[in-house]
Amino acid sequence: MWGAPAPYRRPLWDAVFSTGTPTGLIAAFCRALTDPDPLVREEHQIPWACRATVIRG
Repeated sequence: MWGAPAPYRRPLWDAVFSTGTPTGLIAAFCRALTDPDPLVREEHQIPWACRATVIRG
């Protein structure tokens, strides 16, 4: 899995799971990734490439 601010752009993060990764851990990762609740972050934790798309409250 990887995430980028736009298609065909360099990924800002990636996650690699091997065949030895417990399925419960992969499921928890997927649940966290798709959780609709907002993620609270400090300004310095937001990548520059994503700042234009971040909603600040």
